[in-house]
Amino acid sequence: LDLEGEERQAAIDAWALCRQTYREGKARARARMVEARGEGPIGSGNVGAGMPAVRSSNGRLPEVTLPKFTGKVLEFPSFWAQFEA
Repeated sequence: LDLEGEERQAAIDAWALCRQTYREGKARARARMVEARGEGPIGSGNVGAGMPAVRSSNGRLPEVTLPKFTGKVLEFPSFWAQFEA
């Protein structure tokens, strides 16, 4: 494929739009599958809570906030239990 100038840019733009449409559709499909299985993000009963349905940028995952241990020894077993399946 040997394109120049405007043809090349049009092909790049068309490919980028196709890729974005695919990624959005894939994200929606995954969200529906997770919802159908009754699963959700850790610490949430809602599939979409705290997480965008579709990521618009490449290579950047949603930020996840993990619980922090307060240092109180007697509270450690309940803190650790949050991470066990």
